[in-house]
Amino acid sequence: MNLTTSTTCATRPVCQIRWWFYCLVLILFATLTGCATRGGMGFASFRKTPPRFTFESSKSELFAHLNRTSQHVHGWRSTDCSIHARGMPGAPKALIACEAPRHFRTIVSAPVMGRLLDIGSNDERFWFWAKEPGRTTPILTASHQDLSQVQKHFPIPVNPEWLMEVMGVVPFDENVFQHEYNQEEGTFNLVSASTDSEGRRFYRRILLDGQSGNILKHELYGAQRDLIATASLANYRAIGPQQILLPHHIQLEWPQTGMAFKLDFSHIEINPTANAPDSNQWDLPRISDQVVDLGRMGDQHIFPASSPGR
Repeated sequence: MNLTTSTTCATRPVCQIRWWFYCLVLILFATLTGCATRGGMGFASFRKTPPRFTFESSKSELFAHLNRTSQHVHGWRSTDCSIHARGMPGAPKALIACEAPRHFRTIVSAPVMGRLLDIGSNDERFWFWAKEPGRTTPILTASHQDLSQVQKHFPIPVNPEWLMEVMGVVPFDENVFQHEYNQEEGTFNLVSASTDSEGRRFYRRILLDGQSGNILKHELYGAQRDLIATASLANYRAIGPQQILLPHHIQLEWPQTGMAFKLDFSHIEINPTANAPDSNQWDLPRISDQVVDLGRMGDQHIFPASSPGR
């Protein structure tokens, strides 16, 4: 049997199908093109939305946008944060809370093992504690005014002022920043060289996405331009009546210590009432028999914790 027969009866249906198919394609193309030219539903509707900021955007426009977050959010917390860290056992969860100007708390716990990590800051001092199997580890702490001295000898992964910026609860001072637009990437580099109230010299770099207007990354450098910490931000979601965009994924890294955390928030509560000044979540916790004041290491200053832990 010849499978390539070309009789009239065999070819007519095929030709008709092809003819109608081509007609439909032409009609569809003409319709979509016409809608696009009239501003209707066409190919143009699937194009990327215009960027929030371009090379024509001024520094004041950028920072007015960035500071909108801290205008409406002075603090936030997440009680069910998934945390991923190298070498951290079990399936840990984290409680994260922050409040302007210096209040910060991260508590990481795992089933059976209990508390694994406690990092915090209040108006007077900051602290760091990590559980080490088989031994009792002290809480390492120092006053804010001793931070520059401590950083010379201990790469302790806490810089409260920088963390407050990462968390979005304090405003940026546009006067201390320079900005540069990367046209190829569509991003802005915001760079600052500053000296804080305690005389500490540090450098900051913020990478801003011009398309969305969201911060992609924070970087913190020491006086010798040595990289101290980075924070990569993603998965922004709108929260609250003002629809403030906050990142629900934060990756924190401290290259000098090898520490790194990936934080994923299922829910963030802004301006929680429990973050009142009299709340003891900002107190130095009682989770160790010893507390070492790194700002007085020359005096071997060790004292017991006096506040109840959380």
